[in-house]
Formats: sequence, structure tokens, C-alpha cells
Amino acid sequence: MARFLGISGKINRVFFSTSSIVQTITKPSILLVNHGYPPLFNAGSEVYTQTLAVRLNRSRKTSAVSIIAREQDPFRADFLIRQAQDEHDSTIPIFLINHAREAPYQRFVNTDIDRCFKNLCQNLDPKPNIVHFGHLNHLSLTLPQSAKDILDAKIIYTLHDYWLMCPRGQFLINGVASTFTNQEPYQLCTGQDDKICASKCFTSRFATGTTTNKDREMDYWTWWINERMRTVRQACDTIDMFIAPSLHLQKRFIDEFGLPPEKVKYLPYGFDRSILTHRQRIRSLNDPLTFGYIGRHSPSKGINLLLEAAQQIVQTHPELANQFRIVIYGRPDSTTTSNLQTMAKTSGITVEWRSEYKNSEIIARVFNHVDYIVVPSIWNENSPLVIHEAQQCRVPVITANQGGMSELVKDGVNGLLFTHRNVSSLAQVILRAIQQPDLLDKLNQHGYLYSNDEQVPSIESHVDQLIDLYSTLTKGDVEERINLQPKPIESLSAPRRITFDTNPDDCNFSCIMCEQHSEHSPHQKARKEAKIRRRRMDFDIIKQVVAETVSLGLEEIIPSTMGEPLMYRDAKGRTFEDIIKLCRDYNIKLNLTTNGSFFSPQGHSGISYVMQK
Repeated sequence: MARFLGISGKINRVFFSTSSIVQTITKPSILLVNHGYPPLFNAGSEVYTQTLAVRLNRSRKTSAVSIIAREQDPFRADFLIRQAQDEHDSTIPIFLINHAREAPYQRFVNTDIDRCFKNLCQNLDPKPNIVHFGHLNHLSLTLPQSAKDILDAKIIYTLHDYWLMCPRGQFLINGVASTFTNQEPYQLCTGQDDKICASKCFTSRFATGTTTNKDREMDYWTWWINERMRTVRQACDTIDMFIAPSLHLQKRFIDEFGLPPEKVKYLPYGFDRSILTHRQRIRSLNDPLTFGYIGRHSPSKGINLLLEAAQQIVQTHPELANQFRIVIYGRPDSTTTSNLQTMAKTSGITVEWRSEYKNSEIIARVFNHVDYIVVPSIWNENSPLVIHEAQQCRVPVITANQGGMSELVKDGVNGLLFTHRNVSSLAQVILRAIQQPDLLDKLNQHGYLYSNDEQVPSIESHVDQLIDLYSTLTKGDVEERINLQPKPIESLSAPRRITFDTNPDDCNFSCIMCEQHSEHSPHQKARKEAKIRRRRMDFDIIKQVVAETVSLGLEEIIPSTMGEPLMYRDAKGRTFEDIIKLCRDYNIKLNLTTNGSFFSPQGHSGISYVMQK
């Protein structure tokens, strides 16, 4: 039994047992570090960091929360530090390091940023014992090591994209796309390779262009990328835990980049659900269907695909031109926005351009005015915040069947999927939505796929799980008083292994020693005499338990040990095949006890299951 007593900023956990034991556990002091922070920057990692900061500070489970980020003021000297406060919580200090004259994606170690970081860390009070990074681009890859050296802190890093794996961050080829060699802009990259990165993304943009230096410049950029990736690896070795908001991202960082699986925890984003309520979409029968886009106007976001798809619909179905419109939300870009606007004007489609908004105003400014949200990104997005936000408000999402985007949307259930980077496929999906107006009412009945109530994870539950993770990493910082023996049993966030009683009444053998199915056992005879149906666990229960515990430390599951698990089939037709897929999806082990003789309708034997990768 335990109870909690708050004394002078600390939580006392008192255990009552045969010996009196008292532990004093200090609340963690958190430093959040990101390459930007609202309202100066409003992309995904920035919005998440702010939401996280505010909730951590209000949770009463931290002793302090502070922020280090960057700003870009060209009229002030670089590396000056300005202190500000969070716009939603003035008790959160924000330290902004000015860096206006940088060469983006080129300088990965910045000794001046390191110096600013060191000065700030030495003066923070209380001293942080957790440093949680959101992104290091525009900062310095040596900051995690600095945090270790200066603060002796535990280091967390939330993976928002592929920047650690890819020097350009999105696995898009950003080099010159020459019409003379029939190169398409922003092709997908298949993986990081020093020489390929140098030739396709760097030398074509940053080389002198002279033929005499061509080989020397290729050698330089190959060395530069190799050095950059070596420095990334060093930073990763320093980081204690990575958080992956999507299973897609977790898998790529483990399989392709080689991060140790035990250091990459799957934890979906958490959201302030209080700002995602009371949507009121008022639309008369003859109003055009509105397809909205939210986000930056950068090429990787695929706004041009949306405009081209709309143009294709108008050209093939001119009678539909007045039945739909496109609304683009976001901060204009000096180059891309004007080109996109020109594209829209010449295409004959109705497009409205609306300004950036505060995330707390997303209902009033966006969701009250759109019917669908379109996420047409041409890169393999991780876990777009806008998809979660739309689903919480029951706004159907149209997105690509790729990466973390398709992980969140099930076609025909809570949205529609199109073939990634394919304009014609996107046009067909939008056309389907226009020609089937009843489809909207069907899709907006469903939201987030991975919770029983179809609500996105709350920032409150997300922070609770993070606090548990912080506590696990800092468990050596516990001060024990009074009596050290016997030591209390340490509570776990979740068991390492869970056994599910999936189908104990199913077996094709009757082993003599089996307490369930032996001919000498009374259990099955009694069940049949009482006309009790076979016990078969609903697969949704298994899925829910795994989803709720995998981020807390679950490593493996065991299906029924008293029955033959290969014979499992629930009332909805889900089988042992679905259990295998669940384990793969969450990257957990399957501990299997089987007689190995059963052949499934699909032709699998116990041995073939074991041989499956």
C-alpha cells in the first residue's frame, strides 16, 4: 500500500510493511530543447514542444520546465540570448538563441550554439535532470553530450522526421532536377549513402560548377556527409532514449539506422483535447464541398499535387467546377506560395488562401469551415499532427497510402487514401468525395483508430507516460531514508510479458498430462455437459492491451497455454495470423506454446509459423 504526501516540492512515497521504509523522490526538472518554438515557428515539432511544455508545467509532477530554442532576427547579433515567456503559461521561461545568418543543413556542429547552451544550463535553477530534445537542426549535434557533461542529465530525443538518418531530413532528393537529364524534382531517396547524397543533393547545388574542381568537390562533400553521419552516431550514443510517435518511424530507425530496439520507444503524440471541441460545420445543401490544407507551403508538402488534382477534375468534369473548392491555410513562403497561386489562377479552380493561425484557434479558423482535410505530402510523413487534430473533430482526412500517414487513416472508415505522389489517384479520391455526398456523413462518424472511444491520446495521458519514462531513467536519483532493508518491491509501468487466455477450450490433441484436454480431466466434459460455449477472447481486447502497454515496457505476449493457440479464431473471424501481425506492428516478441501439428486453413503448420520472419 502507498500514499503520497507533498512536502517542499518533493513527493514522499511511504511504504507500509513489516519494516518502516520511506523514500523521497524528487520531482524531475525538465529542459526542452527544439530548433523553434511558437509563435515564431509553428510546424509540427514546435507545436508539440509547446503543448508538452505547458502540460508538463501544469501537471504538478515536475519541479521546473524551461525551454531553449532559436530565433532568426537579422537586425541583432548572432548568438545573443533573449528571454521570453510562453504565450499560454507565463511561468515557463523561454531562452531564444539568435541565429539569423546560418547556412541551413550545412553546419551540424556549432561551437557558438554550444557556448550559449553551456551558459544557460549552468544558470538554470533548479538544475535540469532531464533534457528532452525535439530537433537539433539549426542548433548543434554536440548538445546532447554537453547536456550530459554539464548537467549529468538523462537525454530524451523525440523523432519527428528522418533528420538523424538523412542530411536533408526527409529522404527527398533536393539537388538540381535538370530538364536536360529528365530528372523529376524531389524524387524519393531509397536510403542514406555518402557518395549518393553528395552527388544528388549537394554537389549539384553547392559546387563551383567548374570542371577542374569537380572530383575534388565530390570528394569534399562525400567527406562532409561521412563526418556529419559520424557525428550523428556519436550523438545517438549519448541519448538515453528515443521516442517514436509512429510505428513506421520506430521501425525505420531500428531496421535501417540500427538504433537498439530497447532505446526506441513507441509513444503516440498527445493533444490538448480541450481546444479540439465544439466544432460547428454549417453548410447548406448547395454549398460547395470544401477541401482544406493545413501547413507550410514547402514543396515537400505536396500542395501542387492537390492543385493539379483539382485541375484534372475540372478538365474532365467541368460541370463539377462549382461543386467544390480548395482552401489553403498556412504561413506564406516568399517563393513557393506565389508559384502555387499562379498555378491555381491558371487552372480554373476555386482556391482560397488563408493566413496562419494559432493552434488554439484551429476550430474557429479551420475546422468550422472545411469538410475534408487533405494531407498530400510527397515525403513519408511520420505522424502528422493535423491528421490527429482533424480526427478528434471528426473531419475526414484524405492522405497517401504511405508512411505514418496511412497508419492513421483507414480507407473508407475515417478517411480516404490515394496512391502516394500520384495526381490522378488523388483526383479520383476527391472526385469520389464530390460525387458521393453521403460519404461525408459516413466518414465523420469515426475518428482515431487506436482507442475505444476514437479520441486521440490526450496530452494529460501522454505526459503521465513521459513522466513514468523520465522516472525510469532517473531511478538512481532516489534518496532512501530511515531503513534500507528490506527494499520495497518496485512497481512497474507495465509487465514485461502478458499471457492472454485466448482460446483455452480449443485443442486438436488430448495429451494425457494436460489439465484441460486430457481424457482424465473433468474440465472439458463439464463444459460440454453444461452446454457452455468455447472460451475465445475478442481480438480487440488483445489489441487494446498491447497498444496501452507497449510504450510502458511490454516486450512479449503469450497466447493461450492451455489450448492450441494456432486454432484461435474469435467471433469476428480474427485468427492467429492477426496475433502475429499485431506483434510485428508493435515490434514485440511472441512466446508460443504449441503441439506444432495443427494445419490452418491457409496451409500454415506450427513449424511454418515459427519460420516466419
